Amino acid sequence: MLSEEKTELLKNVISTMDSFQQDYGKIHYSVNIGSYPTGHRIIVRAYNYDENKSIEFVIDETNEAYLYALFEQKTKIVLGV
Repeated sequence: MLSEEKTELLKNVISTMDSFQQDYGKIHYSVNIGSYPTGHRIIVRAYNYDENKSIEFVIDETNEAYLYALFEQKTKIVLGV
């Protein structure tokens, strides 16, 4: 179970990512929660598949929230036979 403080941080991160949606259009969220002996680590990613852009935030075990990565890739890779 996440602490109240970590839950509030997660809400703030999602709110920040809403501004990413304003800049880049429709986005898809992915939230991963890892449990470690030192606490929980949460990684929140937002993707815009049409623009091929993503943003990633991490809330670490010490309840620090920080921008981990912002990707703006213009090249699309198509896999096929």
